[in-house]
Amino acid sequence: MRNTAGDTWATLVKRTRAAAGMTGAELSRRLNVDRATIWRWEAGKQSPENADLIKAFADLFALDVDDALKAAGLRPTTEIRPAVSTPTDPDVLKLMRLLADPDTPEDIKEQVRAMLKVLNAMAEVRTPKQPRNRARKDA
Repeated sequence: MRNTAGDTWATLVKRTRAAAGMTGAELSRRLNVDRATIWRWEAGKQSPENADLIKAFADLFALDVDDALKAAGLRPTTEIRPAVSTPTDPDVLKLMRLLADPDTPEDIKEQVRAMLKVLNAMAEVRTPKQPRNRARKDA
């Protein structure tokens, strides 16, 4: 999943957590931080300064680590990407929940991440759209 261009850390955390159907308390347990820390992140009052914590967050939700670091202000943003909304496709949400579930075996998570990377690479190498042939309407 790609971070929306220009997302702040607060927006990224809030959207990603909500899309995965995870509570703030559960996220705090997974990242081994205080629940109030998650609240401060989502309220935009604080961003993590530890890159390892950001990497753990990105890995938990199969996010691009560089995007997460940029959102947290730890990497300069040099490129402009088009805005991407939070996934609403039920299959994508199911995969996000699977990756966020602590009961999912790590080998399964790695397989899902690998497939998501392949799909992402395929999406980035899309062929140009062909113009549609429109049927002529006879008057």
